[in-house]
Amino acid sequence: MSLILAATMGNPSGVGPEILIKSVVRFLKKAKDTKVIVFGNRKVLEFYSSILEEGAEFMELIKSSRVGIADIGNLKDDDFTPGEPSEAGNIVQVEFLKEMVNNLNTYKISGIVTMPISKIGLVREGLDIPGHTDLFKRMFDLNFVQMLFYIARKPLVALNTTHIPLAQVSGAIKKDDILRNIKMLHFAMTQLFRIDDPSIAVCGLNPHAGEGGLLGKEEQNIIEPAINEAKNEGIPASGPFAADSIFYRAFNGKYKAILAMYHDQALIPVKLYGIASSVNITLGLPVIRTSPAHGTAFEIAGKGTADYRGALLSFEIARKIAIRVPRPIVWKY
Repeated sequence: MSLILAATMGNPSGVGPEILIKSVVRFLKKAKDTKVIVFGNRKVLEFYSSILEEGAEFMELIKSSRVGIADIGNLKDDDFTPGEPSEAGNIVQVEFLKEMVNNLNTYKISGIVTMPISKIGLVREGLDIPGHTDLFKRMFDLNFVQMLFYIARKPLVALNTTHIPLAQVSGAIKKDDILRNIKMLHFAMTQLFRIDDPSIAVCGLNPHAGEGGLLGKEEQNIIEPAINEAKNEGIPASGPFAADSIFYRAFNGKYKAILAMYHDQALIPVKLYGIASSVNITLGLPVIRTSPAHGTAFEIAGKGTADYRGALLSFEIARKIAIRVPRPIVWKY
């Protein structure tokens, strides 16, 4: 095997174990040069293998060593029920991630793919971290990371701010951060995705991008100066644009990427255009990390109906980037 990807199982009571099994079986049929090491709980994986059509193939992949299992967490019977998150499950979902990060070099891991975790579960267990992105930022001791969303056959979409309350967004909009996000997005477009025309549309913050200052000054005072500085460095960035129209224009071919100012400004169109075929990518880590762009979906866990396409695409994108840019990735922004 020439490439090793690591995968975490996500919250044991969510759809993570199911879409992991479904996607790994399909992924490894095509990726003959790749091995997957799953950081999860063997008991949970064996349960899902017993109820899923793909389960027998998954177990055969383990026997043939194309799938390795890093068995973590001694979950008791009452700790794991599909659709019913538990205290133990909330704790072990983080242990999967910690073990994976601690063993990147041990297993010579080239890329990581994470299944959905429970954000509420993180908070309930005392972690003031609202998701994977911020958790990885802390685990790798980094000052800056970026959330990027890949949608099949659509522009890339990046966030300038991530998981913060809407009331705090205006105060979090800084020129230097916008410039840094534009530069990191440009690096990803040219180096990770090899996009020949790395044109970037930058969203405004306010309705109508401030309407010339009538509806807000952030565009004139903060966002536009950052765009101009990026242009001076040779980056084809444009804007600020009204968010209610720029996604339509970009998704119809005008731009290859969008930088949004806040979470829902980006995620509503991303999930509208392709929730089942979109991937969340963390930029700034020494190793590429991808994940399906949806949550734990506790309401359908254990029913065998979870859509695996986002997870499968996550494996495919992680492999493609890992081949192009070996770790450690040296980011330039």
